[in-house]
Amino acid sequence: MESSGSAAEPSRPASLFRTRTQHSTRSHQSIFKEEFNSDLSLPLSHHHGHHRQVPYHHQNGSIYSNYKPVTGANPYRPSTDTGGSTLDNDRERERAGDPEQEAMATPTAREVRRLASHHDFIYDTSSKSRRLGWWAFVGRHLSLPAAFLAGIIFVIVAIVFTTVTSKRPLECPDWAEDCRTIDRWTAEHLPTVQGIITLVYIIGLGALAYVALALCEATVWPLLVKQTMTMRGLEAYLATTRGSILAAPRALKEVKTVAMGVMLVSAVAAILTPLAGIPLVGQAYTSTSREVELKSNYTPGGGLAASFQQTEAPNFADVGVLTTYNLWAMDPASEPLPEYRNWYVDREVLGTKGNFSARAVKLQTTVSCSPRTVEQLVRSGKPLNAFPTNWTRANISSLRGEKRTPAEVYVRPYPQLTLWADNFTFEASHRTNATLVFAALNGTIEGGKQSSIALGTMNSVSAIACEVVVSATDDIITVGNPLIHSDNTTLPTLSSLETLQTNTSSPSTALNELLLWFAVAPILSAPSVSGVQPMFSNSTSTNRAVPYTGQTSQRNTWTVDGIESFIHLSIGALLQSSTASQSGFTENTTLLTSTYPLQFLSRSRALLLLLLPLLLVTVIILLSFYLSHTHSRESIPVLRLAGPCELLKSSQTPWLREQAGTDAAKTYLPSDLGVATVKFGVVGKEGAEMVGLGDGNGGKVGAFVSKVRSVQPLDKGKESDESQKRGTSGETVEMGVIA
Repeated sequence: MESSGSAAEPSRPASLFRTRTQHSTRSHQSIFKEEFNSDLSLPLSHHHGHHRQVPYHHQNGSIYSNYKPVTGANPYRPSTDTGGSTLDNDRERERAGDPEQEAMATPTAREVRRLASHHDFIYDTSSKSRRLGWWAFVGRHLSLPAAFLAGIIFVIVAIVFTTVTSKRPLECPDWAEDCRTIDRWTAEHLPTVQGIITLVYIIGLGALAYVALALCEATVWPLLVKQTMTMRGLEAYLATTRGSILAAPRALKEVKTVAMGVMLVSAVAAILTPLAGIPLVGQAYTSTSREVELKSNYTPGGGLAASFQQTEAPNFADVGVLTTYNLWAMDPASEPLPEYRNWYVDREVLGTKGNFSARAVKLQTTVSCSPRTVEQLVRSGKPLNAFPTNWTRANISSLRGEKRTPAEVYVRPYPQLTLWADNFTFEASHRTNATLVFAALNGTIEGGKQSSIALGTMNSVSAIACEVVVSATDDIITVGNPLIHSDNTTLPTLSSLETLQTNTSSPSTALNELLLWFAVAPILSAPSVSGVQPMFSNSTSTNRAVPYTGQTSQRNTWTVDGIESFIHLSIGALLQSSTASQSGFTENTTLLTSTYPLQFLSRSRALLLLLLPLLLVTVIILLSFYLSHTHSRESIPVLRLAGPCELLKSSQTPWLREQAGTDAAKTYLPSDLGVATVKFGVVGKEGAEMVGLGDGNGGKVGAFVSKVRSVQPLDKGKESDESQKRGTSGETVEMGVIA
């Protein structure tokens, strides 16, 4: 057996613990680099029965020992050093073919084990220990800055495209002048564009999250310096920093310091941030309505040049008013801008142009109804399907050449509502009064006067007389709530009393003649068949008077409110049809400025896309400062990740190897190492310290703090004697560690 201090024991190279004097200028090197420079990984196998330690040679007065090789053909020999033996001795030892010297060049297995247990972890600290900090970390992991730059570029592309797209409407109305939209393909394929931008945005966030999670992973070493973790908790924390959100609850149980809690929250935020980007992009690409100012051309029109005459074959039956009234009566929702029914403008055109203010002609209409007794016209003792009126303007010739009095109107013998103009007056230059008689043959009108008639199978009629007063003035029409508030003098003119078409044969009553058309408008709302007055049915679906076509009979019961609504609706239909028909006869156009709701991508929502990347960039910056600061403050040798290689390296401590070896013997059971509590730091006895994971419960894990202590050489038999010869019992060294 060999004793630890005997001369027969293969002595440990003295350079494992190297001394430093005040006059030493030798550069700092680690034992690993100087004595175990990858050539002494394993002892060289020989056919000799024993291995011998290569002797160390010293120069006189030198404090450095030198481990010199003997042969140049041995790939496992220690590296040479020129600080020791003389050149002649070196050449003599390196003579080829000397078996004894070749055997001496091979280190013993025990020496290899002793070197391997020390070279990785002990610094020669003749100068300050060199730490591998932030820049070395970035240099070893170039994927991190590359991912960071790629993430910034992808996110900027997504945000800039969305912001630029939000500045223009998705589509413009056909009537708008100088309205520019986004490109047509984008507008037509907006869902596809949203999907592409979502992909780009998520890739950018994922790249930034990758960097943040890598930094969270690197914080495991300073965290293990501050607190202990079980191996299972360490595994959960590392799984969380690699994107497993389900491992976070298990890692949360290991939180013992604020720092670890913050790191865990940062990792979870980095995992969830790319997922949160999906609905955020969807929100940004949800179109919103925005009022914008648009300009368009409007063609003014309106007026009727002829005079109204109630004849047996009336020539005033305008196709436009028939079509317009029938459409609105059957489908009330089809009437554009019904609240502006009394304005002399083209509501079908203006109804599409949004909110605006303009100058136009407005009609004021008042209707008052009262019961009326009607008498059936009897000629030669024979009752006719006619009624006398007080109308003096009429054609006295019939289609058959018969002569009739000017005040006769004929009706069809059907149980429906009919009407006629009884008389009219021009009350003022801008106001006309007309009396209309509404008669429900064999029907009833609320508040109407019942009279007896003999007309086929019908024997009664209910009638009322409605006085319709129509006046016109120039006014300002305001549709909606326009954003443009212009001076009244600068407002566009859509119609005016001076520009309306009228009967020029009598200029003094020209406007009255025009207003008379509107006062008797209900007569124009249904066709005249065989020169008789029009007939109407009460629609069961809309409760409005609709032209009677001779098909299935509708209701023939009426109310005064229904009659008045009929009058107003027919006036509006005549205003609309005459405006639209006359606008084609003029080349004058008016530039109308209006505010119109257009669909945009929200600009504010597009800017919200900045939130998630700013959050990740902030986390990355804070983690970078934290890592740099804690590694410097705690004197941790290397800033590194915690991959399998790094964990394996830091697991080679005697205590953890013992735990793993014991667990490995139980090949029939799953691992029990998860319950082991570890801490990162300096472990091992003095003089044989190691950096790695130690027993977290034993309190034997030291911090990375440099200290000065006295070291005795391992080879006490030889080195101590030589030290005493130099007048020292031990040299003072500054100890450090390297991971």
